Amino acid sequence: MGNEFISQAENARDRYISVLRSTIANQHPQFAAELLVKPNGRTNGEPFCLARIDIIAGEPPNHSILECRDIPKDVSSIDYTGPHGIQIRQQSFSWNSLLFRFKSQTFDVELLKDWFEKWIDLNETNAPDEQGLHGVIHDLSWSKVNSDNWELLIDFGSAPLESI
Repeated sequence: MGNEFISQAENARDRYISVLRSTIANQHPQFAAELLVKPNGRTNGEPFCLARIDIIAGEPPNHSILECRDIPKDVSSIDYTGPHGIQIRQQSFSWNSLLFRFKSQTFDVELLKDWFEKWIDLNETNAPDEQGLHGVIHDLSWSKVNSDNWELLIDFGSAPLESI
């Protein structure tokens, strides 16, 4: 992918991490960042049923879940040729809500299993930094829009640029 794509990714990541770190800094002492959970209603098999919560603060039952948002910056459409000749058109870039739309009669999410397990840190082996960030993605979801159109939505969380 082009340098411009990587530059957009880096800018989006910097915006999101800044919001996440600022939100963490303003929490009372009882909170957890990037908590691995299985949200209610998720029916996908493991590991795809798992996600990470940005921040959960307070004591049960009065805890609150905080979701940090990167405000995507619209850009003029930028076209790339990705790996294996895949054509990519970028219209905006949000690190915590990156939407990929593609055409295919089938989509086998299992092809993403190793990548997902690594970057969501399924075994929770990543040591947190001084503010509790683990360098992990937060979520992956997909849906079939119609007979051959799919959407893949990724929340890259605190994962590094190498995760893209």
